[in-house]
Amino acid sequence: MSSVRSIVALVAVVAVSATYLVVRDWVGYAAAEDLDPAVIPAGSAAEDGGVTWGPLELDDVTFLRDPDGDPIPADARVLVASFTVRPGADPVSCRIVSLSDADGRSWADGGFWSLPDSYDDALFPCSDPISSVTQVRAVFVVPGDAEAPFRLTMSTRPVDDGPEPLVLLDAN
Repeated sequence: MSSVRSIVALVAVVAVSATYLVVRDWVGYAAAEDLDPAVIPAGSAAEDGGVTWGPLELDDVTFLRDPDGDPIPADARVLVASFTVRPGADPVSCRIVSLSDADGRSWADGGFWSLPDSYDDALFPCSDPISSVTQVRAVFVVPGDAEAPFRLTMSTRPVDDGPEPLVLLDAN
């Protein structure tokens, strides 16, 4: 009789565990369903999740670099990506993932390279909570042959660390 009880208990534990795993996976799948990236065309702004992103502008500031003191290759370009964030009722933050070019090559934020003081003051990191209209800027060091159109990929999240949907900002 004892072995029958053990078998019944084991079957019950396996059934409950399997049910838990299936429900957990379906809940995760359902929560991720609306995490499709928001693609914002060049020159446009768009609302996603109550936050307005864009437009993205790219400035080539290679002329600001010091050829004798900068640790970047001579044939590289320095681009500053800037975009406006208009948060909704709740603060938002983001993480810039990469800048990619027409050939699909991508580069991480080159924040290691500091701009001259007059320009550096205007940099605002996307990772800080944004609660009012803010111009976010990030520096990228790209090869000299990188060609438009460019796309900035970033993940966004409410300050309460909810899910991280992607926003893709295009620039000419």
